[in-house]
Amino acid sequence: MELAHDPREDLRRVAVPVPAVTGDEDLQVDPADLAVVAATVPGHATTVALPDVTHTLRRQPGSASSSAYRKERREPVNPEALATVVRWCREVTGLG
Repeated sequence: MELAHDPREDLRRVAVPVPAVTGDEDLQVDPADLAVVAATVPGHATTVALPDVTHTLRRQPGSASSSAYRKERREPVNPEALATVVRWCREVTGLG
């Protein structure tokens, strides 16, 4: 399903640092959209595509499947995803 909202106009107005994290197995948001985020945000945008991670920021064995999301959400968020967000927060706040 494709959404009708194009976020680029919103992203052009963002005046704060932006973290954009997804998985390279994301079936809902094309990981290639990270380049669009980086090119559109006027300030600093950090973009990361994590290997073998889905839209829920969890690893999914085998080929990605949206039908597996229900089972996936019972699993912890991928540690690399958490580390990426924590690292970004520390860099942005200067507390790293």
